[in-house]
Amino acid sequence: MITLIIPTTDFRDKLLDRALSYYSKFSVKIIVVDGSKNRKKIRYKNVQYFHNPGISLEQRLLMAVKKIPDNFILISQDDD
Repeated sequence: MITLIIPTTDFRDKLLDRALSYYSKFSVKIIVVDGSKNRKKIRYKNVQYFHNPGISLEQRLLMAVKKIPDNFILISQDDD
């Protein structure tokens, strides 16, 4: 299995929604690591969401990678 990590932060709701809409069509696990202070609810069922305001991007990515048992991990910014 493949896991996709999507990091995001404040004021990027539309970008994140667009990325999730696109990637949720594929057979991958999706993890969102969010550093924003406020976020509206994510409405995708196959998405694991971690809200971690106040920690760096690197720390959020390391936290997500440690939780993934898969051999293949992809990282895609919310605006890719």
